[in-house]
Amino acid sequence: MQNKNLIIIGVVVVVIVATVIAYTNNQGVNLPQENGENNSTSTVDEAMNNASGSMSGEESMEKKMVTYTLATIASHNSGTDCWSVVNGNVYDLTQWISKHPGGEEAILKLCGKDGSELFNNQHGGQEKQQETLAGFHIGVLSQ
Repeated sequence: MQNKNLIIIGVVVVVIVATVIAYTNNQGVNLPQENGENNSTSTVDEAMNNASGSMSGEESMEKKMVTYTLATIASHNSGTDCWSVVNGNVYDLTQWISKHPGGEEAILKLCGKDGSELFNNQHGGQEKQQETLAGFHIGVLSQ
């Protein structure tokens, strides 16, 4: 009876430790992989980051080292699902479309494309705009 209790306690401890480690490493549930790309971002992190846009660029870059192909970015090309590449980084701009001070059309031009030239021509070197963009960072463009 005592051995049985020790085994149960051991199993419970292992499950708790594994759960803590998994939560710490992933901070949520991993999304399924798409087309062999590394899409291991959590739904909680992604929802919080994309909804608020408040994560700093440094935090975002540390948390999101996911890679996407240009083909994947191209599939997110609408006002309800808008991803863009700017200077090799991938951003989900969907939540920013209606908030952009220059109007929705300026962001809609970037959806599903490499928007580096457009962004840099309009906002290159402007710290506030760079910080705002960094809040929507979801990954990097694969080489």
